[in-house]
Amino acid sequence: MAQTSAAVMRYLPGSGAFADWQELDNKLEAFRLFQYPEREVGDPLREGAVRMALRLPDFRCIWVLEGIAYERAVKDSVPPGILPDRTGVSTHAGMGTALAERALTRLDKTAGPERLQAMIRDFATETQERSRPGWEPAAFEPLGLVTRGLYPEWLQRISEAMPETEMRSLYWHGAGRSSYFAPSGFIPLPGAHGRMLSSAVEDSPDELSRLNMVAGLVWAAVLVNLPRPKVAGSFAEACEDKKLGDGFRNGLISALMAWRHMAPLDATLLRPFLSDEPPSGCSKALWRSMVSEPSVWALNEIYPKIERAGRVGHLFRYRTPAELHELGRDATKQL
Repeated sequence: MAQTSAAVMRYLPGSGAFADWQELDNKLEAFRLFQYPEREVGDPLREGAVRMALRLPDFRCIWVLEGIAYERAVKDSVPPGILPDRTGVSTHAGMGTALAERALTRLDKTAGPERLQAMIRDFATETQERSRPGWEPAAFEPLGLVTRGLYPEWLQRISEAMPETEMRSLYWHGAGRSSYFAPSGFIPLPGAHGRMLSSAVEDSPDELSRLNMVAGLVWAAVLVNLPRPKVAGSFAEACEDKKLGDGFRNGLISALMAWRHMAPLDATLLRPFLSDEPPSGCSKALWRSMVSEPSVWALNEIYPKIERAGRVGHLFRYRTPAELHELGRDATKQL
């Protein structure tokens, strides 16, 4: 009902001044496809569900695959078997979300640092055992998404218990993704993107977590709204105003590289991000510096190297341009 209302509202005269109803429609559609994959492929536990999902249009396929992986991890049944490599982003994100929910449900509200560290170690071990080689970070990152979404009171405590910087970075990137779906900003009223960013910055205890939080938030916003690049332009403006450009650019290009991996034959949805012509209402200079130039660089120069090295699963945290170069250059480096 909410999605139907949003679809209708976006066509009413003057409705754009109140809210971006198309963005809300995109957000609800992504949530629906993830939450209810059975409406697209039948029982997600049955053998042919993945094959059916792969026949869907790319934009629907990625969310349905994530929902299937989530349902299978919840039920601990139907091993995924050998899947096409392009399913890695969706399947590991869905699986990691289910495992994170399970791990956090087992925690007592009074859990101290030692108990939190044990939870993190157990979660890391389980995601590593269940992941395809090279995709472990993609399965670990949802721990931050679930914590911020369902247990925000534990957000800082779990971060402090992280034994490694790499884990903390992934954790805060996941928390950033969760920020895009927070109830406080679910309806995209004017100024909502700036408020999301302000909330992300306030929750971040240090510079590294802030960069990952912003990158994760932008990652989610870009992937959910690939058919509507104007949303990326709005976030670019808000990030420029708040001097969060580094986090924005990384979130943007990481999301676009993930999409290229998931939908290697698609050119339609990526084309606007590679063009110097901005969406209506966005500054051309800002669009070029924040969106089109970084996107061209990432997709033409960086992504082919990362893809050949088998490191797409390592895009789930903030990296500097130099670190992205290194990620594609050294396939043997342990991260």
